[in-house]
Amino acid sequence: VVKNFLSRLAPEVSIFARHEDGGTLCKGRLDGFIRGETPIIVELKTTRDASTAAFSREILKRGYYKKAAWYRMLLHQMRISPVEFWFIAVEKSDRPRVNVRRLADRAMDKGDLDNDDAMNLLKQCKMANFWPELPDAQLPGSTPEIPFIDLPDFAYGASVDELVGMTEISEDKET
Repeated sequence: VVKNFLSRLAPEVSIFARHEDGGTLCKGRLDGFIRGETPIIVELKTTRDASTAAFSREILKRGYYKKAAWYRMLLHQMRISPVEFWFIAVEKSDRPRVNVRRLADRAMDKGDLDNDDAMNLLKQCKMANFWPELPDAQLPGSTPEIPFIDLPDFAYGASVDELVGMTEISEDKET
Protein backbone atom coordinates (compact mmCIF):
# COMPACT_ATOMS: atom_id res chain seq x y z
CA VAL A 1 0.00 0.00 0.00
CA VAL A 2 2.81 2.43 0.90
CA LYS A 3 4.61 1.84 -2.39
CA ASN A 4 1.35 2.50 -4.28
CA PHE A 5 0.85 5.75 -2.34
CA LEU A 6 4.38 6.96 -2.88
CA SER A 7 4.29 6.30 -6.62
CA ARG A 8 1.24 8.60 -7.07
CA LEU A 9 2.13 11.15 -4.40
CA ALA A 10 2.78 14.84 -5.03
CA PRO A 11 5.04 15.70 -2.04
CA GLU A 12 5.02 18.89 0.04
CA VAL A 13 1.95 20.61 -1.38
CA SER A 14 1.15 24.11 -0.07
CA ILE A 15 -2.49 25.17 -0.01
CA PHE A 16 -4.07 28.55 0.70
CA ALA A 17 -7.71 29.59 1.04
CA ARG A 18 -9.95 32.01 2.88
CA HIS A 19 -11.76 30.69 5.92
CA GLU A 20 -15.52 30.38 5.77
CA ASP A 21 -15.74 33.50 7.97
CA GLY A 22 -14.85 35.35 4.78
CA GLY A 23 -11.70 37.15 5.73
CA THR A 24 -9.05 35.08 7.39
CA LEU A 25 -6.38 33.82 5.02
CA CYS A 26 -5.43 30.27 5.96
CA LYS A 27 -2.67 27.96 4.83
CA GLY A 28 -1.49 24.39 5.08
CA ARG A 29 1.41 22.26 3.98
CA LEU A 30 0.44 18.73 3.06
CA ASP A 31 3.10 16.04 3.36
CA GLY A 32 1.58 14.56 0.25
CA PHE A 33 -1.44 14.78 -2.01
CA ILE A 34 -2.86 12.24 -4.42
CA ARG A 35 -5.24 13.49 -7.06
CA GLY A 36 -7.90 11.09 -8.17
CA GLU A 37 -11.62 10.44 -8.15
CA THR A 38 -11.45 10.98 -4.39
CA PRO A 39 -8.37 13.06 -3.55
CA ILE A 40 -6.22 11.77 -0.69
CA ILE A 41 -4.18 13.81 1.77
CA VAL A 42 -1.23 11.77 3.02
CA GLU A 43 0.50 12.55 6.30
CA LEU A 44 3.74 10.80 7.24
CA LYS A 45 4.41 10.50 10.97
CA THR A 46 7.18 8.88 12.96
CA THR A 47 6.17 7.35 16.26
CA ARG A 48 7.39 5.01 18.99
CA ASP A 49 4.51 2.60 18.42
CA ALA A 50 2.80 2.41 15.03
CA SER A 51 0.15 -0.07 16.15
CA THR A 52 -3.36 1.11 15.39
CA ALA A 53 -4.38 1.44 19.07
CA ALA A 54 -1.26 3.35 20.10
CA PHE A 55 -1.23 5.63 17.06
CA SER A 56 -4.93 6.39 17.57
CA ARG A 57 -4.06 7.76 21.01
CA GLU A 58 -1.22 9.79 19.49
CA ILE A 59 -3.60 11.30 16.92
CA LEU A 60 -5.73 12.57 19.80
CA LYS A 61 -2.82 13.64 22.04
CA ARG A 62 -1.03 15.61 19.33
CA GLY A 63 -4.18 16.98 17.68
CA TYR A 64 -3.47 15.41 14.29
CA TYR A 65 -7.23 15.08 13.73
CA LYS A 66 -7.50 18.89 13.90
CA LYS A 67 -4.80 19.23 11.26
CA ALA A 68 -6.67 16.75 9.05
CA ALA A 69 -9.89 18.75 9.45
CA TRP A 70 -8.02 21.97 8.69
CA TYR A 71 -6.61 20.58 5.45
CA ARG A 72 -10.02 19.20 4.49
CA MET A 73 -11.57 22.64 5.08
CA LEU A 74 -8.91 24.36 2.97
CA LEU A 75 -9.39 21.95 0.08
CA HIS A 76 -13.16 22.34 0.35
CA GLN A 77 -12.72 26.10 0.01
CA MET A 78 -10.68 25.38 -3.12
CA ARG A 79 -13.62 23.31 -4.47
CA ILE A 80 -11.80 20.01 -3.91
CA SER A 81 -14.06 17.71 -1.94
CA PRO A 82 -14.72 15.19 -0.64
CA VAL A 83 -11.23 14.17 0.40
CA GLU A 84 -9.78 11.32 2.41
CA PHE A 85 -6.99 11.66 4.97
CA TRP A 86 -4.46 8.84 5.32
CA PHE A 87 -1.63 8.39 7.80
CA ILE A 88 1.57 6.51 7.19
CA ALA A 89 2.87 5.83 10.70
CA VAL A 90 6.50 4.68 10.83
CA GLU A 91 8.10 3.44 14.04
CA LYS A 92 11.39 4.89 15.19
CA SER A 93 13.35 1.68 15.67
CA ASP A 94 16.02 -0.49 14.10
CA ARG A 95 13.32 -2.60 12.45
CA PRO A 96 10.47 -0.12 11.98
CA ARG A 97 6.93 -1.26 11.43
CA VAL A 98 4.76 0.77 9.06
CA ASN A 99 1.03 1.21 9.54
CA VAL A 100 -1.17 2.84 6.87
CA ARG A 101 -4.61 3.93 8.02
CA ARG A 102 -7.40 6.18 6.76
CA LEU A 103 -8.65 8.66 9.36
CA ALA A 104 -12.34 8.29 10.15
CA ASP A 105 -14.55 11.12 8.89
CA ARG A 106 -16.02 11.53 12.38
CA ALA A 107 -12.51 12.28 13.73
CA MET A 108 -12.21 15.11 11.20
CA ASP A 109 -15.73 16.26 12.12
CA LYS A 110 -14.56 16.57 15.74
CA GLY A 111 -11.53 18.44 14.42
CA ASP A 112 -13.87 20.87 12.66
CA LEU A 113 -15.58 21.64 15.98
CA ASP A 114 -12.27 22.13 17.79
CA ASN A 115 -10.93 24.30 14.96
CA ASP A 116 -14.12 26.39 15.02
CA ASP A 117 -13.51 27.04 18.73
CA ALA A 118 -9.95 28.14 17.92
CA MET A 119 -11.14 30.42 15.11
CA ASN A 120 -13.75 31.96 17.45
CA LEU A 121 -11.01 32.64 20.00
CA LEU A 122 -8.91 34.24 17.25
CA LYS A 123 -11.85 36.47 16.34
CA GLN A 124 -12.35 37.50 19.99
CA CYS A 125 -8.64 38.28 20.34
CA LYS A 126 -8.68 40.43 17.21
CA MET A 127 -11.77 42.33 18.37
CA ALA A 128 -10.37 42.92 21.88
CA ASN A 129 -6.80 43.46 20.64
CA PHE A 130 -5.76 41.10 23.42
CA TRP A 131 -3.53 38.10 22.87
CA PRO A 132 -3.40 35.82 25.91
CA GLU A 133 -0.13 34.05 26.56
CA LEU A 134 -1.84 30.86 27.67
CA PRO A 135 -4.92 29.11 26.27
CA ASP A 136 -6.81 29.40 29.59
CA ALA A 137 -6.13 33.13 30.03
CA GLN A 138 -9.28 35.21 30.31
CA LEU A 139 -10.16 37.84 27.74
CA PRO A 140 -10.62 41.34 29.25
CA GLY A 141 -14.06 41.81 30.72
CA SER A 142 -14.90 38.10 30.72
CA THR A 143 -14.60 37.75 34.50
CA PRO A 144 -14.86 40.33 37.31
CA GLU A 145 -11.95 38.86 39.31
CA ILE A 146 -8.61 37.32 38.64
CA PRO A 147 -8.46 33.71 39.88
CA PHE A 148 -5.68 32.52 42.19
CA ILE A 149 -3.05 30.00 41.30
CA ASP A 150 -1.67 28.01 44.20
CA LEU A 151 0.86 25.29 44.89
CA PRO A 152 -0.28 21.68 44.71
CA ASP A 153 -1.78 20.46 48.01
CA PHE A 154 1.12 18.08 48.73
CA ALA A 155 3.48 21.07 49.00
CA TYR A 156 1.77 22.15 52.22
CA GLY A 157 2.08 18.81 54.04
CA ALA A 158 -0.48 17.38 56.40
CA SER A 159 -0.30 20.15 59.02
CA VAL A 160 1.38 23.42 59.92
CA ASP A 161 3.60 21.54 62.41
CA GLU A 162 4.84 19.33 59.61
CA LEU A 163 5.71 22.41 57.56
CA VAL A 164 7.56 23.99 60.48
CA GLY A 165 9.59 20.83 60.93
CA MET A 166 10.47 20.85 57.26
CA THR A 167 11.73 24.44 57.32
CA GLU A 168 13.72 24.52 60.57
CA ILE A 169 17.41 23.82 60.46
CA SER A 170 18.40 21.27 63.03
CA GLU A 171 21.62 21.88 64.87
CA ASP A 172 23.67 18.87 65.77
CA LYS A 173 26.08 19.61 68.59
CA GLU A 174 29.30 17.68 68.77
CA THR A 175 30.38 16.58 72.23
